[in-house]
Amino acid sequence: MGTISTTKLAGFSIALGPVIAVIFYFLQPGIALIDQADPADATAVINALTANSGLTTLTGILISVGLVILVYGIFFIAGEIRGNGNGDALVRYAVPMILIGLVGFIFGNGIIVSIGSDVGTSAAPLFHVGSGIAGIAGIFFSLGFLAFFLALASREEYNSTLAYIVSVVSVITVVVSIIGFSDNSQLEWTSGVNGIGYVIFTIYSIILGKDLISREE
Repeated sequence: MGTISTTKLAGFSIALGPVIAVIFYFLQPGIALIDQADPADATAVINALTANSGLTTLTGILISVGLVILVYGIFFIAGEIRGNGNGDALVRYAVPMILIGLVGFIFGNGIIVSIGSDVGTSAAPLFHVGSGIAGIAGIFFSLGFLAFFLALASREEYNSTLAYIVSVVSVITVVVSIIGFSDNSQLEWTSGVNGIGYVIFTIYSIILGKDLISREE
C-alpha cells in the first residue's frame, strides 16, 4: 500500500468514501432502517439514538470517516482541474463550500454520538443545535457539489454527460435542503429526497473512482 500512486489512492477514496458514508447513514438509528423517526420530532429521534447507543456511535464515526475519504478524492480531482482550463473557476468555489459542509457534518455527527450516550435533559437542546449545524452543512455541501459537478461537466475526461445529470440532481438537493432548513415540518420528505440524491452521487463517484484507478500513468 505504501507504493500506491496518488491517482489510484484518490480513485479508491472517491469510490469507497461515499459508499461507506451512505451505508452507515441509512443504518444510523432514526434515519431509515433502524427505528425510523420523523427528523423534526426531537423526542422520537433522541429515543432512537439512545436506544441504540452503540450503533449510534459506530455510524456517527463511520459516516464522518467516509465523508473525509470522499473529500480527499474530490480535492484530488479539483487539483487536476484548478489552473488547467475549463472548470477552474467552478472548482475554486466548490472546494471551500465542500470543506465547510464536511466540517459541519463532522460536528453534527459528534453531537449525535453525544446524544446517543444518553446525556439526559441536555439531549433536546443538543438535538436542535445538531439539526441546525446539519442543515447549514447540507446546504454548503450541496452547493459545493453543484459547482464541482458543473466543473466536471465542462470536461470530457470526467464523463460530462453523467456530470450534467448529477448537476441537475444537485440543484434539487440544494433546493430541498433550503426548504428543510427553513421549515422543520418539511424535514421528513426533504431528508428522503436528499438521501436519494446522495445515492445518485455515490453511483457517479464510483464511476469517477473506477476511471481514476484504471488511468494510465
